[in-house]
Amino acid sequence: RLTFNEVGEVARAHIAAVDRGRAGENYVLGGYETSFEEMLQTMAGLLGVELKAKVMPAPVLRLVGRINSMVAAVTGRPPEISHEMATMISLSMICASDRAERELGYRKVPLRQCLGDSLAWLREQKLI
Repeated sequence: RLTFNEVGEVARAHIAAVDRGRAGENYVLGGYETSFEEMLQTMAGLLGVELKAKVMPAPVLRLVGRINSMVAAVTGRPPEISHEMATMISLSMICASDRAERELGYRKVPLRQCLGDSLAWLREQKLI
């Protein structure tokens, strides 16, 4: 599980920290809590496609990443997913942004809006 938020909101919070942040304080900028599966399902819905991939149990994913990393070391080709990537994807990285919301006016943007904005930008850049 992760927290996702829109990049514009994160940038505004950085600027607000310069203007209104307290010296010596740290501000965690989280977002809406979700899983990779939910994030991918939402993106598939926005794209109008069916997500056919299934969730792989974390230990299996890490094993695949380890094997891919070993194969990459022999072949010299980058792995589709490395051990490090698999480990990061497997972690639950939830953070609360209560102080940033209270002191900087930071707000969480709904996942569907974040992904919709990203998709619009990717289309505008002709990357999709």
